[in-house]
This record gives sequence, structure tokens and C-alpha cells, in this order.
Amino acid sequence: MELTWPQILIVALWLAREIYMTAKKAKAGYRRKPKQYRLRFEDPDMEGFECLAKSVTVDEFVTLSIMATGLATGATGDIGSVFDLLASSIVEWNLLEDDDTDTPVPIAWAVCRESRKQGTPGTPCPDHRPEDPEDPGKPCDYTGLCAQDIDFTMQILMGWMSAIASVPPPLLSGSNNGGISPEVSQQLASLSRSLPNS
Repeated sequence: MELTWPQILIVALWLAREIYMTAKKAKAGYRRKPKQYRLRFEDPDMEGFECLAKSVTVDEFVTLSIMATGLATGATGDIGSVFDLLASSIVEWNLLEDDDTDTPVPIAWAVCRESRKQGTPGTPCPDHRPEDPEDPGKPCDYTGLCAQDIDFTMQILMGWMSAIASVPPPLLSGSNNGGISPEVSQQLASLSRSLPNS
């Protein structure tokens, strides 16, 4: 049986479609949406404050857990890294400056109030850095997470850590929901109360 041109064209189109659909299925994969958490706070002083934070990678979680354990045992050597990781994980919040201007606090660890560039507390931001590398320059006045009260910041930190450490149901009996152990939570709360307010 010999095929006519129209029949060959129909078979070729069908075959091309089958090859395309097979290739499309082979390329199809799972693309996960990054997890975000709407943080919840029990403290009545936090009423009205809203904060959305993203999850962390496994590596960041391990590092955060190690740093949190260090904090709970009194080692404060790398405390800035904990808050830096928290600041980089906040997606949105409704926090306003204390100056009654309704100016939103930038979502970052430290932002120069004048230039609005990110920097490191105790140093000049990139825009205010002196040209002479030997001159340390005058530190900038920063806003952001670094400028908040420690009690407030610790509440955000604890809410975020509790959210990222939680395990979805069903839970085994005796589970603490995968959150921070009561002992570590108590130690972190104690640390929060013992840190001086700035």
C-alpha cells in the first residue's frame, strides 16, 4: 500500500505532535514555591504588627540552630549573623519609624537614614565612606532591624524560628510540634531579658 502526500503529511504531523508531547512531559518537573510564614505574636504589645518572613535553606537552618544553641548557652560571639539572617528573610512588615512621620522602617539589617544605602552599624555606609582608605570615617545613623529594641526583635526572631522549625500534622505522640524545645525557648527568652536595651 502506497501512501499519498496528504496521508504522509498527516502521519508526519501526528508523529511530530507525539514527539513534542513526549519531550514536553520529559521536561516537565516540579517547581516548588518558596515557603513564607505570617508570623503570629501572643504579646499584646505586638497587636497590629504584621510580619511575613520566608523560610531558610537547610544549610541556613543548621547554621541558625547552631547559633541559637550558642545564644541559649550564653555564647554571643556570632549574634549579628542571627539577626542578619532574620533581616534577609523578612519579606514584608508594617513597621513604622518612631518619629511620627509614618515612614516605613526598611526591611534590612541596617540602612543609612540619609543615603538609604545598606551598611554596617558603627561604620559609614558606601555613600559616606571617606576616599582615604586609612580614614575610618564617621559612622552613619542606621535604621532597619538593627535600630529596633531587643525585646521587639527577639519576639520576631522567636516567632520566625518557631515557624520555620514547625512540623505539619499529623504528629507522633509526644512531639513538641517540631518547634524550639521549651528549654531552648526559655533560655532565649532569658537572654532577651538580660540584654541591655539600646
